Amino acid sequence: MLCRRICDNFLRTYYHLLGIPVSFIKGRDTISDPEKAKSLAQEIVAICHQLIPLSTDPNHWNISAELFENTYIKNTSGHEIIQRANEVSPEYFICKVLGYIDASLQNDLRLEDALKAQLAVMPHLLKLIRLNSMTYRRIILPFVEEYWKTKLFRARFRFANPQLIENKLKEALKLPEEKRMKCILSVMSEGLSVKLSREVQRWLKTNSNEK
Repeated sequence: MLCRRICDNFLRTYYHLLGIPVSFIKGRDTISDPEKAKSLAQEIVAICHQLIPLSTDPNHWNISAELFENTYIKNTSGHEIIQRANEVSPEYFICKVLGYIDASLQNDLRLEDALKAQLAVMPHLLKLIRLNSMTYRRIILPFVEEYWKTKLFRARFRFANPQLIENKLKEALKLPEEKRMKCILSVMSEGLSVKLSREVQRWLKTNSNEK
């Protein structure tokens, strides 16, 4: 049992380290190549199911498999994915974060709600991922860039003064990497006229400094 628990802890740590990058990579694939994203998700779901009987905490892998399957295979609505993520207990916080990001990829979710979903978890995610890390610079940041560039291109009519927002987005994309994501999200909140909580407003305005 001790050996099994040690193995399970290792696998969960491995999942936490890779689960975030994999979800953002799948997210980028969903934008550019939905079939590739679906194929990768099927492989991940299969791996999660294989780990269930080996784990001392099968619920962790069940939740992970469910989120991946709902997002990329069953095309569950974004609101349903968020609702399910909200039901996840605090010990599975990473699953909740990824659920919110996955929900923002669903076509039924309004852009305003997709932005709110991303802003609900990004402050917490960036407490785990350093801004000078490869995960942020090569995976998370490119996802946010591609996501909002694509949304603005495909649905300009959804944005107030789209030409102004496009110009501001171009300027945001020139900023240093550690400042870029907050600026992009701030520009999108302006373009979509999304009312932000004071907490999120403070986070967006706070300079990102490395410890």
